[in-house]
Amino acid sequence: MLVQWKVQKGSNLPKNQTNTPHMKVYSINYTLKAPGRNYAPLLNAIRSLFPDHIHPLDSCWFVYTSVTAMQIKDLLTPHMDVNDVILVLVAKGPGAAQLLDSTSVNWLNSKLPID
Repeated sequence: MLVQWKVQKGSNLPKNQTNTPHMKVYSINYTLKAPGRNYAPLLNAIRSLFPDHIHPLDSCWFVYTSVTAMQIKDLLTPHMDVNDVILVLVAKGPGAAQLLDSTSVNWLNSKLPID
């Protein structure tokens, strides 16, 4: 099933949050190169540093935060091996996905701005 999302600016946001210029959605993507290594510290770091997040795919997270992409990378790289790859990008809507769970779609709908 193909899922599409389109968000109105500020729609469905909790009363204590708004889509302000200092809060953005970032996509965190990584490739972990060391076989057999325990990556729980990286996953726990993402969860604890960015409590407003979703983890829709194995190596992809979306976080809603006021820090920059460079700061996210700098916060997470100590929890990775030196040969691991990380990519952090600002996410914007609209978007499309196939077979993405409804929790992730709803989260993205509530956070992503439409330009």
